[in-house]
Amino acid sequence: MADSNEKLFSDFAPVTTEQWMEKVTADLKGADYEKKLVWKTNEGFKVKPFYRMEDLEGLKTVDALPGEFPYLRGTKKSNVWLVRQDINVVDPVEANKKALDILMKGIDSLSFRIDSKDLKAEVIETLLKDICAESVELNFSTCQRHVVELAQLLVAYFEKKDYDLKKLQGSINYDYFNKMLVDGKEKGDLVQTAKSLIEAVQPLPFYRVLNVNALTLNNAGAYISQELGYALAWGNEYLRQLTDAGLPATVVAKKIKFNFGISSNYFLEIAKFRAARMLWANIVASYEQHKTGRMIGGFSFTFINKQQPKEVTHSKAKKLTDKQIQFFANKLAHHDPFASQKAAVGESYADLEKRLVTELQDPEVVRKYADVLKELGLDV
Repeated sequence: MADSNEKLFSDFAPVTTEQWMEKVTADLKGADYEKKLVWKTNEGFKVKPFYRMEDLEGLKTVDALPGEFPYLRGTKKSNVWLVRQDINVVDPVEANKKALDILMKGIDSLSFRIDSKDLKAEVIETLLKDICAESVELNFSTCQRHVVELAQLLVAYFEKKDYDLKKLQGSINYDYFNKMLVDGKEKGDLVQTAKSLIEAVQPLPFYRVLNVNALTLNNAGAYISQELGYALAWGNEYLRQLTDAGLPATVVAKKIKFNFGISSNYFLEIAKFRAARMLWANIVASYEQHKTGRMIGGFSFTFINKQQPKEVTHSKAKKLTDKQIQFFANKLAHHDPFASQKAAVGESYADLEKRLVTELQDPEVVRKYADVLKELGLDV
């Protein structure tokens, strides 16, 4: 066995990138390097034929650790993956037999598709007979209009079986936007259903019930960057609507589950998952800051058309008193539709308010923000 302290390849002199390129250029015999060896992906990236350690210089991501923000290398320190199989429940007895069989063959995550007409306590009992819910991840889907009913049945079953609810992991596949994407029309009330669903699974802290099924986009031919971008916007819309309805961003985020597709383009797919974790972690963190007033991040996280502060024409620009300036600077700084557009990246509410105090001394600025100031109570 070789000495562990032996320096292998010590007889070979270091080779610079320039030397490698000289060799590549010579071997190309006049052919264009970019056209012959550089791969241009559908996402717009140029993939070189080789990379050196110097290509990693300045990249902060190389120091990322598993289980640490922004979770580039995973949300957990352990590298445990689950193997999942879907089962379409036609007959609960047969579905249970199949589940028990594949659990003995290495499956540790099950997904059951249950017809809404079969949402009964006895069906759930039959389906999960002899399956230890604490040892396997359980995922369920049904008609979108019956997801709350399904959640209530599952909680009742787990409580009846005296499970430690904090040890149970799984999901219920409620995806308002995927249904809209596939069918082309809205069905139901997103906020009302989502709030009821989150409330129903409150005893199950590790059950996720708001799904982002970006797999649909992947199967429809979306590029990796498109799937990622739309998925993040999709997840953000859950955050936006539900936080606007009064739920904390951290509560909503813990109930969201992303389901991505994956192609044979392995390295870019790995990059997609890493980017998804990092971007989503930053969205949730900045969104929470945005809502709680600790700091306004660099995102407004709103994908609907917001009403911008409009310039309006008045016969005479209004000059505010010092008291009015202080009052409306504070109001504007904490008015989310205005602040999310006006605040600089990283600017706190206090800093924005201080800047507005100076700006509002100018009557022309008051004219510019007349509509939003009127909305906040100023007689303009």
